[in-house]
Amino acid sequence: MTEIFTLLGAGLLQAFEPLNLFMIFAGCLAGLFIGAMPGLGSVNGVAILLPITFLVPPTAAIIFLAALYYGAMYGGAISSITLGIPGASTAVATVFDGRPMAQSGRADQALTAAAIASFIGGTISVVLFTLFAPPLAEFALKFGPHEEFALMLLAFATFIGLGGDDIPKTLFSICLGLLLATVGFDQISGEPRLVFFNDREQMAVLETLGVADAGSMVPVFDSVGWFSRGIQFLVLAIGVYGIGEMIWTINASRYKVTMTETKISARRILRGIVGMKDAWKGTTIGSLLGFFVGILPAAGATPGSLMSYGVTKMMSRNPRSYGEGNPDGVAAPEAANNSASTGAMLPMMTLGIPGSPTTAVLLAGMV
Repeated sequence: MTEIFTLLGAGLLQAFEPLNLFMIFAGCLAGLFIGAMPGLGSVNGVAILLPITFLVPPTAAIIFLAALYYGAMYGGAISSITLGIPGASTAVATVFDGRPMAQSGRADQALTAAAIASFIGGTISVVLFTLFAPPLAEFALKFGPHEEFALMLLAFATFIGLGGDDIPKTLFSICLGLLLATVGFDQISGEPRLVFFNDREQMAVLETLGVADAGSMVPVFDSVGWFSRGIQFLVLAIGVYGIGEMIWTINASRYKVTMTETKISARRILRGIVGMKDAWKGTTIGSLLGFFVGILPAAGATPGSLMSYGVTKMMSRNPRSYGEGNPDGVAAPEAANNSASTGAMLPMMTLGIPGSPTTAVLLAGMV
């Protein structure tokens, strides 16, 4: 235990270095804007700004990406409350009560509740991370092929469970992901898989099609050269989320979106802080449940926030008030998505298995 506190103290001293403090501030500010942009989210934000890792020392780079991750978690609440449009999938549950609060003139109270709940959820998750990381790291050293297979099976089973009633679509997504992961050279046999044509076969096809200068066009269609490297997760994540964002933007442009005016003052913020006494139950449930859901591979902050909202509503004495502007309905998902963000880093740090898409991109940055 003494060694843990010594290492924590060394980490805190390193975090307070001028460059690292600046990277924390810059990361949180950038994450706030990225999270507030509907549809962008922490995955694309971390992936887009990943080249920052080549410009600064490794510690500062990881601090920047982690700060960006946490900033995006709260930023999603801004558009959810003021626009009624989730800034990311992690902020979907915040819309349920955050938007009605804004429409009734309590947008400042909703934003304050989201900020305080996010801070409390993040703080509790760091404490839990410190307690659970050492034993899990020791357990990770005993991991072998059998345990890895069982964990992957658990991840796929979690996918099915989170898919709800739409199980066929979930199974199709899993199979598609496995198919894309097989592109490239087989690690055991060395045989190329799904790389399409080689140079001679390409030339023969192009000549058959009547292309005059087939030899000069082969490098353009060099599928072997590109696909033999495999499809990297980072490229796939940006492509999938980018296509989803384009489709969402096309559909959203058909509807008229109005922004709720938010009046912010010191008195109203103080009133919102005092009003947090009505949201303690949602904050507590979200902080604890979000962390343990975030630990599960393939889960992450989105199911954590939705589950926390549902559990808080189920345990409330007045469940009918949810969806009409209950502060607990804002605090629970916001505490959960910040807590789950830290929880998702636990399997990444100890087992090398990301707990969410964003931590998968973070793992690429660490490598």
